[in-house]
Amino acid sequence: MKPVSKRYNTVNCSVYEGAVSGWGTVVLANELLRVVVIPGKGADIYQLVDIKTDIDLVLSTPWGLSPPGAPHREGSAEIEFLYNYEGGWQELFPSANDACIYRGKQLPFHVEVAIMPWHYTVTLNSLDEVAVMFWVICGQTPFRLERLMRLRRGTPTLYLEEKVTNLSSDVAHFVWGQHCVLGAPFIEEGCRLQAPAQMLVTPASLYEPSARLEPEQRSSWPMAALRTAAWLIGNLCVVQPLKPTTSSFCPAYPPDGLQ
Repeated sequence: MKPVSKRYNTVNCSVYEGAVSGWGTVVLANELLRVVVIPGKGADIYQLVDIKTDIDLVLSTPWGLSPPGAPHREGSAEIEFLYNYEGGWQELFPSANDACIYRGKQLPFHVEVAIMPWHYTVTLNSLDEVAVMFWVICGQTPFRLERLMRLRRGTPTLYLEEKVTNLSSDVAHFVWGQHCVLGAPFIEEGCRLQAPAQMLVTPASLYEPSARLEPEQRSSWPMAALRTAAWLIGNLCVVQPLKPTTSSFCPAYPPDGLQ
């Protein structure tokens, strides 16, 4: 393992270890972007900070991050993913959304790698570029998941390269997603979301009483029927004023995915 820098460098790239709320962290940084990862908690991307404005792009929940071993957060409803959910960006693999049973194994909501400790190795540590490989081996399924995170000097871009390996001799299936939640003050009323989606799909059943979107609909992105009135159409590309509501939907992308 290559040595980890001890402090953040405001001019060159750097990678160093730290801690937050009792959790060990790995920090990748250049002069424009700082990325804080919690390997022991699903390799969560805890912060994604624009250094020029000191704005964290990802959501930080009002209750924050609890230390390891803390009691389950009130309201987590025995959902392990929510026991200590602090916002940020999680990896959803090999299952996402509702709990399910796969080949006799119980896979809870949004897990299993999001709640597992990950290993990591610094693979590149230079003034121009830093890179860290994070990896985990699933317990309920025969997969190894790798995530290479990279920063280069002079660009506010986080590069991710990911790979899944089936460690068994049998065919195995998985669902793979990214639970990246952006938040204030980066997200504010009037912000616009640009994505090459083509269709919006909502689940058949109501996600929760505060959901904004009509269930069981397929509509052309970014327009969607709202629950307040079946004839009322909302534009999901434009961020609306903050209200205590939620929406559960899945944008469908063209075959070549996000650009």
